[in-house]
This record gives sequence, structure tokens and C-alpha cells, in this order.
Amino acid sequence: FWVLLFVNGGIWWGWRYGYVSTMDGMLEVPDELMKIAAGLLTYFIVFYSNHCYQRYVDLYQLTKKMAGLVQEIISELRIRMDDVNSRRRCARYVLAAVAMIFFEISGETRSAHEELRPLIQAGLLTHHEVAYVVQFEGSSSFAVVHWALEIIRKELGLERERFLSVFSSKVYKIRKAASQIEDILGMPMPFMYYHILNVMLVQNLSLWAFGMGCNDSILAPLLFALTTLIFIGMRELSGMLSDPFGEDDVDFPTNAWLVEIYDQAVLLLEHTFEPDFEALCEKPFPLVNLAEFDHADDLDSGFEGYEWEDDVD
Repeated sequence: FWVLLFVNGGIWWGWRYGYVSTMDGMLEVPDELMKIAAGLLTYFIVFYSNHCYQRYVDLYQLTKKMAGLVQEIISELRIRMDDVNSRRRCARYVLAAVAMIFFEISGETRSAHEELRPLIQAGLLTHHEVAYVVQFEGSSSFAVVHWALEIIRKELGLERERFLSVFSSKVYKIRKAASQIEDILGMPMPFMYYHILNVMLVQNLSLWAFGMGCNDSILAPLLFALTTLIFIGMRELSGMLSDPFGEDDVDFPTNAWLVEIYDQAVLLLEHTFEPDFEALCEKPFPLVNLAEFDHADDLDSGFEGYEWEDDVD
């Protein structure tokens, strides 16, 4: 960017003071040819940007889908399993598996044991379990979540084994989402297309640097700078969007998402609140047309005359 900007500024300065000439129009860039080249470049870069953004959206939806499936599994554990220790152990494996999926797709270069150290510190896996997992190459997250299925099958027993399909279907959906994320990341834009795009970008910007430099308007260098910034910025932004698992500004906040998943799982699994269903059923629910109220104050006035139980600290 700075090289092109310096070249354009030098040509414009030389043109203004007579040091640069088009040699009676022989070096002048025709507007018709510039329009054709600019149109081709715009088409290629818009197609590339749209493809990268669609990858970004697909990866976001798959990632959030996994987070939602974890909540559903934790909810089923709370409902279907009576033993508290078994529930916690299954939840521990599910959360560890999802964290391992994030570690795997982020492409971190640390050793496998060092990569899983945060899971040991969080109490999701033990040293013995990590030592067993790291000896296998490739994705080992599905093996961890499969341990949870084995515990669930044992705890449900033969009488309630029919509920095992509820858990297994959600686990397989997590595996499928993780596999789709890996497939998307493993299939980038073909290199030849990216190479042609860069050639066209350099070619057009070079022509624009000379063409806009041979102009008497003082706004020509500013227009060239803005045009160059937009096209190069779109290419760089598209490259960031194509792989949102990393440290770029547009990358997903995976660490924050993992903390959110963990907190929600703990809330569902460990809460001790028990609603007083009998007390709630004894009182009729106030009939209020919510469509008639535009503000919170109006909504509160609609409940006047109804005695609410105020027994919550």
C-alpha cells in the first residue's frame, strides 16, 4: 500500500512540474481499458469476499450449534440421571470434549499434553485421562465424549435404556458439527484463484497509480489512496474471515464462549432451587392483555390489585 502510494505521489508531483510525460499520449491509459480492468477486478474480489463471508457465517452457526447441544445434554443429564456424581462426571467429559474441539480447530502449535493442561486445571480431565488421550493422533475429542455415553448407558440400566438415544443423537450432532467445521477449514479458496486475484489487484493498482498520477487535480492522489485502501482492505479482511479461529480482530472469541458454556452448564447441573408448584397453582394467573401496554410502568399498573407472594429474599 505504501509503495503504491509513494509511486502515485511521485508520478503526480512529476506530472505537475513537467518531469513526467505521457509522450504525446503513447503512455496514456485509455478510460475504456481502465473500466474493463476495474470491472473484472471488482467481480473477482466481490466473489472472493462473498465466499469468505459465507464461510464465516457457516462456521459461526456450527460453533454456536455445538454450544446449544451442550446445554441440551446437561439438561437431559439433570432430568434423566438421579446419581449426582454420575451427572457431574458425564458433564465433565462433555465440556472437555467441546473444549478439545476448539483446541483442535484453532491449530495451536503446542504439544498435545500442554494444550490440554487447561482442562486439568479446570477439573474437567485428570492427568491419567490426558495421558491416555494424547497418545492417539488426530481428533480425540469424540473418544472423550464417548466415555460420557458409556456412563449414561450404565446409569440408565435396561429399564431406561430407551433414553440413551436422546443423549447419543445430541453427541453425534456435536461430532457432525465439529467434522463440518474441520471440512470447511480444510477446503480453502483454490490457490490459483487467489493467485489470479492478487495479480489482477497489483496490475490494476499499478495502472491506477500511473493514470491518476498523470492528472492535474490535487484530489487525484487522495482518490487513489482511498481506492487502494478499500481494495487491499477487502482482500485482507476476506482472508481473516475465511479462518476465524485465531488471534485476529475478527476471529471468534472462543475463550469467552468456552467460559460461557461452562457457566451455563454449572447453572443447569448444580442449581438447588425447587419451585413451589403447589403454591403457584393455588393462585389464579392475572389476565392481562400485554398488547395494550407500551411501557414498563403501564405494564406494572395492569397487575394492580393482584397480591403477589413476596417470600423471596
